[in-house]
Amino acid sequence: MKATLIRIKRSIRQYLTIPVETSTLKKKTVRRLNFTFEYILLLAGSVVISTLGLLMDSSAAIIGGMIISPLIIPILSLSYGIYDGNIRIMHRSLVMIFVSVAITLGISVLITELSPLKNITDEISIRTTPTLLDLFIALSAGIIGILALSRHKIAESFAGVAIATSIVPPLSVAGIGISFGESSIFYGGMLLFMLNILAITFVGTIYLTLQHWLATDKTHISIRALSIIGGSLLLIMLPLAYQLRSYTYNLTVQKESREAIETVLSGYHPNSRIDHIDTAVGEKNNQKIISINAKITIDESDSVSYELENQINKHLRNTLNTNVQLKLSIQRSVGIISEEQSRKTIATRNFTEAFSEKMVEYHPKVTISSITLDNTEEDEGLIAVIKLTGEIKDTPSKKSLEKIQAEVSDFLPENARYDITYTPVIQISSPNAAKSTKK
Repeated sequence: MKATLIRIKRSIRQYLTIPVETSTLKKKTVRRLNFTFEYILLLAGSVVISTLGLLMDSSAAIIGGMIISPLIIPILSLSYGIYDGNIRIMHRSLVMIFVSVAITLGISVLITELSPLKNITDEISIRTTPTLLDLFIALSAGIIGILALSRHKIAESFAGVAIATSIVPPLSVAGIGISFGESSIFYGGMLLFMLNILAITFVGTIYLTLQHWLATDKTHISIRALSIIGGSLLLIMLPLAYQLRSYTYNLTVQKESREAIETVLSGYHPNSRIDHIDTAVGEKNNQKIISINAKITIDESDSVSYELENQINKHLRNTLNTNVQLKLSIQRSVGIISEEQSRKTIATRNFTEAFSEKMVEYHPKVTISSITLDNTEEDEGLIAVIKLTGEIKDTPSKKSLEKIQAEVSDFLPENARYDITYTPVIQISSPNAAKSTKK
């Protein structure tokens, strides 16, 4: 058994030939475990930039806050302290972490209170629901962080590690949650922060211990401290696994909901589109219900009928196989008309007003159903299509209509033609009226 273990160690050692430079690591972490003016200034600047970036929904500003954050130093020092079995280093690292957290939360709350921006942005929302994917990112970043601090050749990667670990932004989110009075935002941000700290510390300690063991066949790791961190990670993994499952399910629901709405909508309004869709899974009366909020754009002349909304609801229930609460927000697309179209609209309006006045003057009992001005394909002229309705006895004569055309001719081109139709309205007596007539 011992011989097998030795062979395994030799095989691994071939790929890990360069041991961690613990003296360099100690110099960059443990010896910097002091609240110097530079540390506090960098921490405060990082929090201010990150908090404002979150409130402004600016990824660039948040990344800038990540890069200058010095908070990773005490976290990696904690890894070194556990690896070295040094209680004093572990204690100093934890104190520095706790004090830094308090400073970060305080500044974040202050900035949020002073800021006029009070919206929950996307950058805030994505940091309130960490998943197992964030755990894998933190574990990878922990290894790179140890290497970047301990080896000069890859120290340039440290800025990338600071971005990947995302330590300060989750704390800023927690501070924003305190200012907003939103407990879910506070707990979500703190959960992501604790996940990053535990994962980086755990994997950093394991890596340092493995390197030391391969090099010297000895180790003096603090088993109790490592067990506490490992156990805490396992406890955190349970809600992370649940949130990853919920996140994946919600993405599936969003995709299927969009496809279901598009399928029904395209049959009624081919030119419509779905601009945005939100879904939320909840419970009502011990039954699962999916709330769907969709923003739809349709043509200016279209409308969403009650029948269409019922069809969308029915298709969503069949697709998702559960109860659905649908909210549609409709907006209409209005095109910018050309100068020619604008002139045509004005001409139609002026001609309609003039023709209507003359009809009221000569035939007050006749109703104008519609008036449109269309271009003719043959001679590129203009034709006025007029539809009139009224009783048979009020039918306008040809001579009367020609007189009206002459009086409104100033509103149309000289070569304009008329297409006038008159639809007589015949009144049919009701059965009750017929009975009363017989009596």
